[in-house]
Amino acid sequence: YLELLDKHFPQTVSEAIDIIIDMLDSEDIEEIKRQDKYKFLSYQHFGLGLFMRNHFGINLRQSKTLCSDIIEKSGVMIYMSDGISGYLLEEIWEEIQRRDF
Repeated sequence: YLELLDKHFPQTVSEAIDIIIDMLDSEDIEEIKRQDKYKFLSYQHFGLGLFMRNHFGINLRQSKTLCSDIIEKSGVMIYMSDGISGYLLEEIWEEIQRRDF
């Protein structure tokens, strides 16, 4: 059961990033491209950050595969839900800055 539950959530950082970016409309993306990284992180802590913590199973510690990928990519043991979503928000901002939309 726990393995099936885990597969309900994004398995990798790149999958989580793609899910969030696919949810954004072109206006949101353009606004993020213009925003400073730290402004984006602070504004989205209770927006996208809260969404990810709830819908990716982070708050209930149900997304073990995603969290393992985050630890592997960041090289840091991140235990707190805010830290996990903060890492994902940074990666989302970076990916939006790299992509041509």
